[in-house]
Amino acid sequence: MFTHFIPASAGPADFSNPQLRIVLIILGTLAGAALGAFIPARLARRGRHGHTILMASILWAMGLAAMVIVSAIARFRYEKEFAVRLGTGYLDPQTSAPPPWPWVWLAGLAAAYVLLLAIALRAPVPEGGDNGP
Repeated sequence: MFTHFIPASAGPADFSNPQLRIVLIILGTLAGAALGAFIPARLARRGRHGHTILMASILWAMGLAAMVIVSAIARFRYEKEFAVRLGTGYLDPQTSAPPPWPWVWLAGLAAAYVLLLAIALRAPVPEGGDNGP
């Protein structure tokens, strides 16, 4: 009676589902961006500019996650459309190119991250103690 409600099975996992790939890429991107934002914020928590660096880290992480997720979804849409058109015969594979990665934006975000780390490491501790836990 309740066999269709069993959430797990002993069969092999199928990771070829495109929706699963998108979900895993989104989760990995969000986890990586959160970890990347945590590092400069943790380094600067006792400094004078701790809150500013925290806010800049959060903005950096949101920009990175948005850019990577939008680019990955565009690539998945291209792969799906490519397969459909190739299968129906309406596409010449030599004339089609996938959407490019936004390398200029990635380089800008990498430079911003290096700047965040440099400011976080150079943030002086104020006289008379710290302002954080």
